[in-house]
Amino acid sequence: MYGKIENTAESPFVEIDMDNQSAFQTESDLLNNPFEPITKEAQKSTSGKLASNESFGNFSGMVQGGGMVSDVNPSSDLLRKKERELAEMEMNLKAQARVLEEERLELQQESERLRQQANNVNLANPPAGFRPAKNFPPFYPMIYHNISAEIGVADQKAVLMLFKLWLGVSATLLFNVISCLLLMIISPKNFSPASDFIWSIIYVITIIPSSFFLWYRPVYNAYMKDSALLYFIFFVFNSFNVLYFFYMCVGFSGSGSAGLINLIISASNANVINIVFCSITTASLFAVLFFNIILLKKTHSHYKTRGHSFRDAKNQAYVGFASRAVASQN
Repeated sequence: MYGKIENTAESPFVEIDMDNQSAFQTESDLLNNPFEPITKEAQKSTSGKLASNESFGNFSGMVQGGGMVSDVNPSSDLLRKKERELAEMEMNLKAQARVLEEERLELQQESERLRQQANNVNLANPPAGFRPAKNFPPFYPMIYHNISAEIGVADQKAVLMLFKLWLGVSATLLFNVISCLLLMIISPKNFSPASDFIWSIIYVITIIPSSFFLWYRPVYNAYMKDSALLYFIFFVFNSFNVLYFFYMCVGFSGSGSAGLINLIISASNANVINIVFCSITTASLFAVLFFNIILLKKTHSHYKTRGHSFRDAKNQAYVGFASRAVASQN
């Protein structure tokens, strides 16, 4: 394919003759003689090779992992990466905030429990000269009354029932005043229950406070201090309370009670209002009486279970009188 090359001494250049087609100069020919002129065909061949090599380099750079990839903007990849990192950080911060909130609530509950426990210890073992603030009755505090703080857990239910008994006594006597007032207002001419109303007011003034201080407060202190003497005081005065309510249940005319007899009289006169109020009063009186007998028996059983006796009560009474006598002399 190539022509004959002739070398002459006169000319330093090499002249190339082509027989049939144009010959192409290769890189090796150029390296052998760099001063030889490059023909147009060789230039085209060389530029074509360079172009093919450049395109192949670009093509190989575009092929990754056996497939074609499109041009990727590095700034968008970095932005998405930062967004993912910020989202993960936000999730971690929220999780830490939840954990801290749970720990805060647990610490608050624990501090409240410790504070309540410290208050109970102070009430159970008060220092010398310590007196809790008076809180009962709420409208005019005269004494300190707190079953959950002063009474043992095992005895709180029993003392609470006795307190409800005293509340029942108070509510029944107050409602009895209203019934006796209606008996006085709505009554036949030959029947004058004015004395019932007067006595009902006297009962409210005397029985409600005396029942609190004569039998409820002693049994409250008896459960708190485990005192045989205080139990005995409760038995005496609460037994009188049972007899009193039995008397009120009968409801004699002029006795200050709208009990059973006054209910029968109202029914014979066909007085509907008095029948209704006397019925409620009579039912309440019998309920208090029944409830009182049950609690009296339960308290007496507890008294025996604790190993107390009448002799213990007398000994405590003698000791109390002797200590007060000595204190008065000093």
